[in-house]
Amino acid sequence: NLQTYNGRVGNIEANILDEIHPLDNEFVFNKTTVGAFASTPLDYHLRSRGIENLLFAGVSTCCCVDTTARAAADLGYHCVIIEDACSDVRQEDHEWALFNFQRFFGLVINTERLLKRINQCGI
Repeated sequence: NLQTYNGRVGNIEANILDEIHPLDNEFVFNKTTVGAFASTPLDYHLRSRGIENLLFAGVSTCCCVDTTARAAADLGYHCVIIEDACSDVRQEDHEWALFNFQRFFGLVINTERLLKRINQCGI
C-alpha cells in the first residue's frame, strides 16, 4: 500500500487521519504538487514492485485525483477511479472529471461493483 498526501510536514493540515494511518510497512510520500507523480518517487516504487493496476480515491476528484490518475494512465498503468470514494467541492466538477477520465484514460466504478469484481477474481 502506498499513500500520498499534500501538505507540509509538521502542519496539522498535513497529518494523515488516524482512521487511514499507514501501517509500518507502507510507504508514505509527501506530495507537494497537484499530481502525485510530479513530486514523488511514486512511479519508481510502483514499477520496482511490478505494480501495473492502480485504484484511485481521494479529494478533490477534478484536481488531485484526476491529475494523478491521468498521469498514471500516460505512464502505462491500468487505472480505476472509485467514484464513490472521491469527492469535490462541487458535484458537477466531480461528475465532469469522472466522465472525462472514463472517456479517455481508464475505468470509473463504484465500490460495490469493484468489490464484486475483486471477489470474482478470487483476490
